[in-house]
Amino acid sequence: MAETEDRLSSPDVETAPGGPSSAPSRPWLKLVGVALISIGLGAFGMALFLGKQGPAAHFNAKVDLYHCPMHPTYTSDKPGDCPICGMKLVPVEAEGRAGHAATASPGERKVVFYRSPMDPTIRSDKPARDSMGMDFVPVYEGERDAVSSSVPGRAVVTISSERRQVLGVRSEEVRKMPLAHRIRTVGKVAMDERLLRQVRTKVDGYIEHLYVDFTGQFVKRGERLLSIFSPDLVATQQEYLLALRGRDRLSASAVPSAAEGSSALLGAARQRLLLWDIRPADIEKLEKTGQVTRTLNVYSEIGGYVIQKMAYQGMKVTPADALYEIADLSKVWVLADVYEYNLSSITVGMQGVISVASIPGKEWKGRISFISPTVEGPTRTVKVRLEVDNTRGDLKPE
Repeated sequence: MAETEDRLSSPDVETAPGGPSSAPSRPWLKLVGVALISIGLGAFGMALFLGKQGPAAHFNAKVDLYHCPMHPTYTSDKPGDCPICGMKLVPVEAEGRAGHAATASPGERKVVFYRSPMDPTIRSDKPARDSMGMDFVPVYEGERDAVSSSVPGRAVVTISSERRQVLGVRSEEVRKMPLAHRIRTVGKVAMDERLLRQVRTKVDGYIEHLYVDFTGQFVKRGERLLSIFSPDLVATQQEYLLALRGRDRLSASAVPSAAEGSSALLGAARQRLLLWDIRPADIEKLEKTGQVTRTLNVYSEIGGYVIQKMAYQGMKVTPADALYEIADLSKVWVLADVYEYNLSSITVGMQGVISVASIPGKEWKGRISFISPTVEGPTRTVKVRLEVDNTRGDLKPE
């Protein structure tokens, strides 16, 4: 070795003819050799470092953890489907993986037993599955009291916050409060049939003038609607004036029967005018003026809206003809459709709340005044009538 090293280090080495070709000294070979030795030592040192860390830590740093969203107890180191429910496995986040490792670590919490997730009374000393294929849930120390219950046949079930969020479970504090059964349905606004009036005349005649001449016009109670010319009415007024003069002349007569007869004739004429809807004020005017009125004015008995108009100027009318139909909409009905299985919860006199889509934010209260005795066959619903105050006129029929 010494000689070889001396020859390698000597700059005047020569080779015999026929041997290796002569070559000058190459210092870079030394640097390459030193580099290879350094790389080898570094690799050897890294292997020792990994050996100290352990293969499990190196493996866990690279491999992801997957679990079932419906069965978090089932985990896998590769993606796939849950063998219990068939759902796709999802990766466990870093926090979840740390929590899983902490849960699985036997050094922190000790598993006392395993129980069925569907029936907590079914237990096992080792991991198992129930008849539905669901994994038993481990019960750790400190959770044993939460599983038992003081009620025979019942068991307390503890669900984690993550599981409650997945299942959509909500809890509320137990308190004493009145229970109310709310029934929501649709209905229709209708006119109160008791507040409808038809205007007719009780004598034959002809319409001279219309004072209310279009449908939808609002009229007040006692407002003049039209005037009618009637020959019978004119004749009755003349008879009344004659009877009035006769009574005045015979009132001082010495024959009592004559005075009584004139008074009876005057009363009959007056009664006929009243039966023809001539107002007492008009009769008094007739007595004061002594002039026969050619036409008779027809007045409205109620205040409301004209929903139908059948009268036209110049038309001949008889007592059988309806001239106007007027509705008082200060109070209306709401006819609600209630299914027959809800009838046991509804009684006459109950209060209801009505809302209209065209007027958001406003509500009306009404009282149930009638429940129909029949059921509509196609819809299996019953008409329920509510009486609602409509002084402002916001609710429109139909």
